[in-house]
Amino acid sequence: MINIFDYLDYRAYLNDYWQDSKKNRPYFSIRFISKRVGINPGYVLKVFQSKVHLGLKNIPSFADLIGLQGKERDYFEVLVHFGRARNEKEIEAHF
Repeated sequence: MINIFDYLDYRAYLNDYWQDSKKNRPYFSIRFISKRVGINPGYVLKVFQSKVHLGLKNIPSFADLIGLQGKERDYFEVLVHFGRARNEKEIEAHF
């Protein structure tokens, strides 16, 4: 089981979660994920490869897909904001 609190990079977490999930659920593909969260499969793959950031409006969809609740869900949201921070002030605020 992947523990979100072991991560400071939400994209690494998402990629590891996806890789781990595929082991037990072969249907858990990029296309499956993209249909569940309502995002283009190519974009989802780029997020997992750390090439682009997840849109803020997509945080709830990914949290629901993974089944994050409570503190885990809050932490995931903070990780996305932290990853998207553009300057030192934003980085410090989300860290």
